[in-house]
Amino acid sequence: MRSESNVAQLKPAPEPRKLVTFTRLDQIEAKPLDAIVDGWVYADTLGCTIGKSGSCKSFFMQGVVPSIALGVPYMGLRVKAGAVFYLGGEGLGGIRKRFDGWAKYTGLDLTGAPIYVASGLPSLADEINAVAVRDEILEVAEQLFFEAGSMEPALVVVDTVARAMAGADENSAADMGRLIGAMDIIRSQFRCAVELIHHTGHGENTRERARGSSALYAAMDAERLVTSDGGMVTVRSTKQKDWSKPADLFLDRHVVEVDIGEQRETTLVLDKACGPGAAEQARQLRMEVVRLKADGVSIRGIAGELGISKSKVEHELAMHAKASRYEEASRGA
Repeated sequence: MRSESNVAQLKPAPEPRKLVTFTRLDQIEAKPLDAIVDGWVYADTLGCTIGKSGSCKSFFMQGVVPSIALGVPYMGLRVKAGAVFYLGGEGLGGIRKRFDGWAKYTGLDLTGAPIYVASGLPSLADEINAVAVRDEILEVAEQLFFEAGSMEPALVVVDTVARAMAGADENSAADMGRLIGAMDIIRSQFRCAVELIHHTGHGENTRERARGSSALYAAMDAERLVTSDGGMVTVRSTKQKDWSKPADLFLDRHVVEVDIGEQRETTLVLDKACGPGAAEQARQLRMEVVRLKADGVSIRGIAGELGISKSKVEHELAMHAKASRYEEASRGA
């Protein structure tokens, strides 16, 4: 009778795991791109939203996030619903306030929406940390599978690159490569879109490119530049690897008040402006709002007559008052 040790010795050794396999070209299934936000965000891609401080680049992405989570169009664009995971360097309270502002402005309820905000943003240039983040997302995703059926991770947002590279050098191609590798770990696990938010450079020739190593731009499937004149925000696609360049987005800033405990604070929400020629159309809209207000029409009445939100009316009146004060101060000088 053979002993257990002898039986174990007779078991064949497992075959070594293959590093790579090959499939003949004509046997590869051709699949269309899977749009998460039509023209802007696609599944199984890496993307980056860049802009200088104060350009509203995070506010842009924070408008995309709830649209995906609820499966509602973003600025009239088709959206595929899915779970969103947000890793931000800002505190949880600040991020919650921004999404509460979006919900108040749009009138859409985010209660129960599959938006998951990380407790912090670890250094993702470290592969160990990246794997830990992936595993946490996987744990939530498995729970979602049982609770919400086919709901799967659609988008992972990292805000910002600088915070995600804590302890690493964003000017180093090697360190930037480690961050990109970490993003690929998450992207390949869920076949989702992974979006980074990053700053542009400060120099004359770098104001429209991502700060730091050019390895980031080279590795991205998509990049978009967010700029602002202090009022209108423009989002322009500066790279789209495998799809057509989308039309620029023209967005207006809207100040929204939200209740934080017993206090009232403000946040920003971006909404679609008038499109090409938006500056002149926006000016005309503002003048019409001011005229109706001067005629004694209520804010609710103005909103109904012009087909815009009450927040939009309040924003236009506030911007007009600000411009008027500036003109008076200039005359006095």
